[in-house]
Amino acid sequence: MKKIIEYLGYALLVGVVLNYSGMLNFNLPSISVLDLKKKHLNQHHIEVIDVRTQSEYYGSLGHIPHSKLRPLSSIDSTIEKYKNSNFTEEPLYVICRSGNRSSIATKQLRKHGINAINVDGGMKAWNKL
Repeated sequence: MKKIIEYLGYALLVGVVLNYSGMLNFNLPSISVLDLKKKHLNQHHIEVIDVRTQSEYYGSLGHIPHSKLRPLSSIDSTIEKYKNSNFTEEPLYVICRSGNRSSIATKQLRKHGINAINVDGGMKAWNKL
C-alpha cells in the first residue's frame, strides 16, 4: 500500500510539473499546420503570431508569410496589444518552432480573454507540408 501511495504521489508531481511547463495541453484549442495552411490560402486575412526569437524567425526554418514576430519573452506586451482587439472573438493563431512555446503563449493569451489557438507541431511541421 505504501508503494502505491508513493507511486501516486510521484505521478501527481510529474503531472503538475508537465502542466505548469506547458507540455500538457489538455483543453488547449489547437489547429494542425495543414488546416492552418488551408485557412492561410483560402481566407483574405488571418492573424498568425510567431513566439520564437528574432534569429529563429529569420533563420533556417523561416516563418509563415505575413505572420508577426511576437517573442514569448515579450508576452506581456503581446497581451496588451491584443486584449482589447477583435481577437477576443476572432482566432489568433500562435506558432513557434515545435509547439511548446506557442502552447505556453496560447495559455497566457487565453487567460486574458484573447481567442488564441495553438499551432500543433510549429514551423517544423509547417515545413514538412
